[in-house]
Amino acid sequence: GAPLGFAQSDVTLSGHAIEVRLYAEDPAQDFLPSTGEIVRWQPAVGDNIRIDDGIVSGQMISPFYDPMLAKVIAYGPDRDTARRRLVAALSDTVLFGPASNRDFLLDVLNRQSFCDGQATTAFIAEEYGEDIASHLALGFDDIALTAAVLYEALQDQTVTLAGHVPRELLGWGSPGGLSARLVLGDGATRYAMTLQQSRDGSLSVSHDGQSVVITGQGNDKRINGVRADIRASHYDGERVFISTSRRAYALLHVRTTSVVDTVGDGGRITAPMHGNLIGVFVAVGDHVAAGTRLAVLEAMKMQHELLAPEAGTVTAVLVAEGAQVPAGSLLIEIDVEGVETA
Repeated sequence: GAPLGFAQSDVTLSGHAIEVRLYAEDPAQDFLPSTGEIVRWQPAVGDNIRIDDGIVSGQMISPFYDPMLAKVIAYGPDRDTARRRLVAALSDTVLFGPASNRDFLLDVLNRQSFCDGQATTAFIAEEYGEDIASHLALGFDDIALTAAVLYEALQDQTVTLAGHVPRELLGWGSPGGLSARLVLGDGATRYAMTLQQSRDGSLSVSHDGQSVVITGQGNDKRINGVRADIRASHYDGERVFISTSRRAYALLHVRTTSVVDTVGDGGRITAPMHGNLIGVFVAVGDHVAAGTRLAVLEAMKMQHELLAPEAGTVTAVLVAEGAQVPAGSLLIEIDVEGVETA
């Protein structure tokens, strides 16, 4: 019954605002929630921008809460101004650590149908179809840029450890430019990159018949003369994080060209994220068809069905219902060649 201090007639509409919700989820994996440490959180700042967040750098994103990390809101005198300001705010927002939907949100905001105000509840199906991953896949320029950032980070470490090597001598040799090989990893995929440094400091980065020339220091880099627009980068000794105005991603620095786990036959069922197994529906000896429901994992207020990727015979069930399992842990093994065909 207490008065508010203003009347309905005092409330007026002025301009336009658009809000997006930044989630710890991977659009390329059917928007599966993501967990892990926030290596860096650097929200955008500026006029007509508002960010409601509850996270800080160094914080762990656990499976026990909703995966929403922040709301990013932009205001303008009209819809398109608000949209463009929101694009700029997301481009300047840096989130290193768990996978997020930042790039997907940027892509949505730049789609012509969204710009024209024609988006409906069928927008994702109409614009992306069944394969969102292909729209967000890394290109060669992204991988080459990561190799250049890593190469420079390793050079910086060398200078720090040596203590007396002038930076001008880095990459120099009497025969001319020196070559280096770096291996980057993205899941099970490995990229063996070759880097050739010229005396002018430029890097020729090549892999599998493709090549680009990268120039510049720090985040001020160009790819074949075109500004890479790096907003932030970070190397933690294991992963290389890159955030540009359109992409944010991380690649693993693989210190050997050998692949430790070559078991990719579909018979190893692992936990896609940290969570609680609320159901296990198979036992050793069971015959399963492709698509058979094996277990259900609960995480971040969502239930995720784990399905058999191929037909086979269950040879091991390593967990029990009610178990709390970490991401990547082996849950079930299937012998995909164990089913006799008629």
